Amino acid sequence: MGQTTGNWVPINAIYVDAGAKQFIGKLQPDLSSYIYTTTFGTASTIPNISPIAFLVDRCENVYVSGWGGDVAGNNAFPNAGTFGMRVSTDAYKPTTDGKDFYFFVMKRDAADPNPL
Repeated sequence: MGQTTGNWVPINAIYVDAGAKQFIGKLQPDLSSYIYTTTFGTASTIPNISPIAFLVDRCENVYVSGWGGDVAGNNAFPNAGTFGMRVSTDAYKPTTDGKDFYFFVMKRDAADPNPL
């Protein structure tokens, strides 16, 4: 999992947010190539969130969390914030002021266009 200010090219993934600046990739066991890579977030010029945690469970579902928005007016590490990022229909907080903690879950191998 990481961030870019460039263009990340998804490989072998159905779930993709085109132009997003956060990416997730799964490598071959020998690290020789990607099994898949995908992106999530909005098509902004900078990443939406500052990543805080990353986890892959036994079923190979992927979990990412991060903060979007400035921190107390200190824009030392700018990000685009959480406006426009996908939110599930049963989200705890379905609206944002652009400054929120974001939790993302994606099914195994980015194989479903609808995250968990």
